[in-house]
Amino acid sequence: MDANELKRLYEQQFEDDLKPPIREHVDRRTTLGMLRASRGMAAGVLRQQYHREIWIWSDLHLGHSGTISVFGRPFDGPADMDKRLFGVWRRTVRPEDTIICLGDVVFSGLWGKRRKRVAAAPGRRKILVFGNHELGIAGVGVPGFDEIYGVLYADGDPPLLMTHFPLRRVPEGCVNLHGHLHNATVRGSARHINVCVEQVHYRPRSLTAIRRLAERVVRGEVVPGRTTAHQLAHVG
Repeated sequence: MDANELKRLYEQQFEDDLKPPIREHVDRRTTLGMLRASRGMAAGVLRQQYHREIWIWSDLHLGHSGTISVFGRPFDGPADMDKRLFGVWRRTVRPEDTIICLGDVVFSGLWGKRRKRVAAAPGRRKILVFGNHELGIAGVGVPGFDEIYGVLYADGDPPLLMTHFPLRRVPEGCVNLHGHLHNATVRGSARHINVCVEQVHYRPRSLTAIRRLAERVVRGEVVPGRTTAHQLAHVG
């Protein structure tokens, strides 16, 4: 498995979803948009030795009040959510660090002043793996991010396959880091790690810690914990 193989695997998943008969849960417009966006982007490669510390999270949905009620987020409104998420970003990530967002940073159509806040937030490299709520600005770049990919591959043992939508098939020996599902997890699979903000308790997590968890799950160990944050606390 390498970055280009990951890209092909991810795009094949969208292609399969578009084959008739289209399943009830599939949003054809979104799926087609994600497929086209991925085809137009490079597959990213992340090598730990080129970075100081790497942080990761997903699905901030900045500015969107509906997200707070739908997913039970502990905020008083979109302004409070933005303030607290940007606050923890500033307190956690150093200027020399790298931060990765696995999609849906700002809810569609609500970039506005948030583009400046993303650009001003700390991180020498800000990497975005494209999500469905970035579709509205596909082809024009995403404000504040230095690198944008359809998928991101991190070498190591195990290899980490980073996508917005979870992979339906995770190659043997690999672990899929993903977003999109918010409070939910992929049923029947240990080799998925959900880094949505709900799962990581609303702060970016160290990729070093995520890799320790990945090492355990790829060996088939059952790591206790209701959320990814709980599992990370268990592995230390």
